[in-house]
Amino acid sequence: MDRRAVGAQAGVVLVTGAASGIGRAVAQRLAVPGARLGLLDCDQAGLAETAADARSAGAQPIELVSDVSDDGELARCVERLEHDGTAITATVACAGIWTPGSVESVSPESWERGFAVNVRGVFLAARHAIPAIKRAGGGAFVAIASDAGLRGFQSCAAYVSAKHAVVGLIRALALDHGPDGIRSNAICPGFVETPMLEEIFARARPAARDDRKKQVPLGRFATPTDVAGLVAFLLSEEGAYVNGEALLLDGGAGAGQF
Repeated sequence: MDRRAVGAQAGVVLVTGAASGIGRAVAQRLAVPGARLGLLDCDQAGLAETAADARSAGAQPIELVSDVSDDGELARCVERLEHDGTAITATVACAGIWTPGSVESVSPESWERGFAVNVRGVFLAARHAIPAIKRAGGGAFVAIASDAGLRGFQSCAAYVSAKHAVVGLIRALALDHGPDGIRSNAICPGFVETPMLEEIFARARPAARDDRKKQVPLGRFATPTDVAGLVAFLLSEEGAYVNGEALLLDGGAGAGQF
């Protein structure tokens, strides 16, 4: 696929959670010469690094330091992008946090913060970006969910519940806004080599990483670049008929026993 065909669109692509991990990889994948990117994150230092990478690739990033769970801040970010004179043609909601624990062990505060970022953050991105994409004549909305949005995992009740909610939201968006020319899809990665994954395995027994990797037929975890490649496909003309999908990206781990 021609990378220029993906990133050098007529409008701005808004990427939330752009300071690190999957969000940074998405920004880097879309940062082709002439591309305009709205990069949003609450981590100002990390966001500046992502923006610098985008500029080095010839893109035109706009840094938006914001909390995805704040309705007013999201509204102002979208207004700023449109005020700069270029339509928003796509949004990629990557911001997310890990909230471990069963319902017995997770605190109400952790549960609520997990939903604030992982669900409310996607909802608010859609709430403000979808009308902007509609004004632009159509486009795409992609949310990074998780394989935990398609099945259950032990000791992460809040995270599993939140990611299931994201998948449900995406399906609702596809039905509501497909007629507006807006395609909405979720990507459901398995384990991805990100700082979040390091946090997960830091809490686990020493052999947990290797044991989990043995359950993946391809023999490795995904990289953020793997996820970004699928995002690029969904934003491109090649993905023009994909709508309302929750695409599992787990190296075959969910295909059956291995």
